[in-house]
Amino acid sequence: MDDRGNFVVYVNKREVRVTGAVLDASEILTFAGFSPDEYSLFLVPRRPGGGAGPGQSGGGAGPGQSGGGAGPVQIMPGQTVEIRDGLQFHAILRSVPYG
Repeated sequence: MDDRGNFVVYVNKREVRVTGAVLDASEILTFAGFSPDEYSLFLVPRRPGGGAGPGQSGGGAGPGQSGGGAGPVQIMPGQTVEIRDGLQFHAILRSVPYG
């Protein structure tokens, strides 16, 4: 987090600056330039001992996750995420099966 309360997260391996310590799926998608009406958001769990950044699966465990070995977990509309620098997300078109 910088001195203005901005965090750096990654959506589809692209750096996205967000403002707010707690955001819902729609807000994260909007910050990343994706339409919440067309895209679903998935949190990529942190690998044990892993960092975060483009091309890595690091960043931190999300709601209900231990962070070890689990696959991406969908963040449902209206569900909030506690934002930390380096969190990784996938934005996937709703019309495309994922998983």
